[in-house]
Amino acid sequence: MYQVKKIACLITLAILALTASTVSPCKGDQKHQGTAQFLPTAEELKALTGLEWKVYEKTINSVDSYGVTSYVGYKHEIRTPQHYISTLKISISYSRDLDISSFVKCDKKLVWWTCNAHKGDYFIRCTGWSSHPDKYKISSITRAVLRHIINKIGSKKPILSGSTQKDAIKFIDSYPSDGAKISVKKTKIFHSTIFYSLVSEDRGTIKVQAIALLEGGTQKVLGEEDVPATKGPNKKTKIKIPLDIPPKTEKIVFIVKLILEKGGYTGIYDLISAIPWVPANVKLITPDRPIVANGKETYLFKVKVEQEGKPIKGVKVEIWPQPSSHDFMTYPKFNKGDGVLNLTTDETGIASFYYTPPRILPDKLPVLPKKISLTFPLLIKSPGFAKSRVWNVPLYPPHPRIRSVRISELSAGDWQKAESIIEVEDPDSNSFIYTIIFQGDIGWKEGHKNHKKLVADCGKTLTFRLRPIKFGLDLQNLPDLFKKLWETNVDFIRNELFNLTVLRLNKRELFEKSLKGLEISKLSLDISGPGKDVAGTITAYKTAPANIKNASDTLGLTIKGYNTTVGVIDYINSWVDKGPYDPYSTALKLIYENAKAFYDVFEAHRRVAEAYEDVIFLPIIVRVKDPDGYEDIKIRDVAVRFWKR
Repeated sequence: MYQVKKIACLITLAILALTASTVSPCKGDQKHQGTAQFLPTAEELKALTGLEWKVYEKTINSVDSYGVTSYVGYKHEIRTPQHYISTLKISISYSRDLDISSFVKCDKKLVWWTCNAHKGDYFIRCTGWSSHPDKYKISSITRAVLRHIINKIGSKKPILSGSTQKDAIKFIDSYPSDGAKISVKKTKIFHSTIFYSLVSEDRGTIKVQAIALLEGGTQKVLGEEDVPATKGPNKKTKIKIPLDIPPKTEKIVFIVKLILEKGGYTGIYDLISAIPWVPANVKLITPDRPIVANGKETYLFKVKVEQEGKPIKGVKVEIWPQPSSHDFMTYPKFNKGDGVLNLTTDETGIASFYYTPPRILPDKLPVLPKKISLTFPLLIKSPGFAKSRVWNVPLYPPHPRIRSVRISELSAGDWQKAESIIEVEDPDSNSFIYTIIFQGDIGWKEGHKNHKKLVADCGKTLTFRLRPIKFGLDLQNLPDLFKKLWETNVDFIRNELFNLTVLRLNKRELFEKSLKGLEISKLSLDISGPGKDVAGTITAYKTAPANIKNASDTLGLTIKGYNTTVGVIDYINSWVDKGPYDPYSTALKLIYENAKAFYDVFEAHRRVAEAYEDVIFLPIIVRVKDPDGYEDIKIRDVAVRFWKR
């Protein structure tokens, strides 16, 4: 089948070229003066820039849409803490019609540039990118490179050999270019510049045809155009032919013939061809688990190449690292190495490699921002099969994340009855240092001393208890009426006796000693009269109970409870030896003091009776840090119940 197609193709070309002509075709004689001779060598580039460059791609005198083009790609790479890569691609084409616009684009991480120039009939283009710390150093060297190439070209011109003496014709700057693979759906027109020389006659015709070679050896003319030619060397004209490429087209041939007005077709022609092509589908297959940006683990990546749903074997695949827009990440590695990785697909259309993701530097990004999407670009090339494409590999941050902070019910001044829980998730760590700050005490089952700040080493779950600071009304802290009256009356007795200054020194000491021995409990005293006699029951201090008949017998005894006003006055009077003493004014003062005591106790109970429960929100700060230095922080407001009036 292959031989049949080859014979059919040769027959078609023979018919198209009209080889019966007596004039030999000059296609083999038409050659561009090589554009590659003006390309700088690596040594010249080093002398121009002061940097070491290595060739990564090179093409010499290729016929493409720009005419005859030669280009070379250089790479400059530095392995230092400030690692950077620079690329420079230089191309020289035979064309005076290309746009010479240039630009330089710079951001925080990269600088891209393109610089173009014309010299005579040559078009020179320098393009590239760099992550060099000095953003404009690499882009500025293109001026020196351009000057060097322009000086090399000088006054030389590309000519067709013998075109000043012979008729000649050639396609230049065509689309599609010779040998190109074209999309059937997208390629709707053929256009080209026709370079010709007509010296044998004054006029002629340039005839251009587009012919489809179909499966089975048949052919179909897709279109043609005739353009008048006038006498003169090294002339140009442009043509366009609409294309409607039929199904099962194996090749499209474009032929241009120079037909003289008098001599007819003399066999002077040029022929180029293009191949209808269905672009391959290139897919990057990544693992179905998160790719953690910790620079530790290695992941198996696959590149699958298919054409019309079928895998393609033997496709050359290139994996290129790309600079990241994040300055807090290192570079990834391919098969544990740096630089460009070259692969070939197997019979299943798959090329595999191991990917070590970049590492997020914890000193530059210790805490992960809430709104951030982490990816790292990866350029995949499959020359001749599909367009190059940059894939953004999704990365999972290695930081711990506080999934929940669950705080059980809180009451001011009280320990929690139920435990509070903190839950953490982390892709590559299982132990963490927890730091908790709260306005109150923090308890932990591993042992605590009511810390105001808890620092604990624990796993992905931490349980603890809180006791908020005490504030608001304390419903349990109510005054004891009997104790209050006891203290009021004892203080009153002491103050009255000392103010009267009627006690001898030795009796004062005896009185104070007796007060210190008093115990507080409930006692009801019946006063029989205004005199010195007291009827009732008392208990001897540290002795058995005893009956007393006179207040003078109460020295050293414990008065249990509180006495009536008359009893207190009588008690005071029992200590008085001399001097004026007014029991009536003393009684009024005692009544006032006891009334105040009753009021204070009543007011305290009323405040409790009128109290209601309210809620206030207090902040709790939780910080979790893993062994690699990554951390997460969460601040929550928690409700604390308290009583208020």
